Amino acid sequence: MDLHIDISDLNDLQKFFDGLNRMDQKKIIMSSYRKAVKPLISAARANLSGHNRSYGIYRSMGTVEDPANMALLVGSKTNTQTVIRSRGRSRIGKVWYAHLLEDGSWKSGERHWRKGSRKSVGRMPASHFFENAYNQTQDQIFNTTANDWFDSIVQYIRRTNKVK
Repeated sequence: MDLHIDISDLNDLQKFFDGLNRMDQKKIIMSSYRKAVKPLISAARANLSGHNRSYGIYRSMGTVEDPANMALLVGSKTNTQTVIRSRGRSRIGKVWYAHLLEDGSWKSGERHWRKGSRKSVGRMPASHFFENAYNQTQDQIFNTTANDWFDSIVQYIRRTNKVK
């Protein structure tokens, strides 16, 4: 088996990328990250069991850009606004629920139905849906990130040439 890899354009792409301003570099990197993590999001959605899909976590799986860094946060964006009381003050805050499915609930006691109510309370069993998805797709993500970076640079070049 003969394997030949052409990396002659790699240095040219790297020089082109280094010559761009920080905003354009960020756009290219974020685009490549979004393409690379699509299999992770699909696997995490597939790992959610049927009754967990009704929580809205299934629909909310996605990505959020980290404005301080060139990073992409992947996970559930589901949140609920609620009143948080702390040190005698009240404020509206966001409560995230996906970690309860991932790691299990922090509440003590077994899961049971509250008397006179249709509310189930108690410990939520851990499903580790996101960790399992990451373990399934981590090799694929790291292997495709470089290719997606090249594709994003080529797309950027095509877009800028089309505008001119």
